[in-house]
Amino acid sequence: MIKSIKDNVMNEESQALIKAIASGKDYAGKDLDFWGDVTIEENPNSGWIYAADEDGNCYLFSDSDNTKLEKHVYCFNCGYENFESEFINEADDVSKCCFEYAKEAELPGWQSLEEEEEEEIMTSEQIKNHLTCAWES
Repeated sequence: MIKSIKDNVMNEESQALIKAIASGKDYAGKDLDFWGDVTIEENPNSGWIYAADEDGNCYLFSDSDNTKLEKHVYCFNCGYENFESEFINEADDVSKCCFEYAKEAELPGWQSLEEEEEEEIMTSEQIKNHLTCAWES
């Protein structure tokens, strides 16, 4: 499964990452969805150690104790990125493309956004009806 480990990332965090990947599950008990060969690397800008596969799936620890292995996801349209569990919750103003991505990927929280969107449409429709009635009288 793990094809390579970059030379500069063999440390305590990468060892914990390898052990977590070997379990085959993330912190929530979901199966890891790696495809093909996996490489352990370090982001030179942030210093975060992560595991990525040939298809762009990426997992890393979302806590400082190296116990919460989580998928890192991003919106293909706008580039917004975050951990799977926080993708919707942390976005201040979720764009339509991020909402569509979250819905398609079934990320946590997308259902609540769909309900909010329906409520907003109903409110807009009610306002439109009110203005139409006011105009006609």
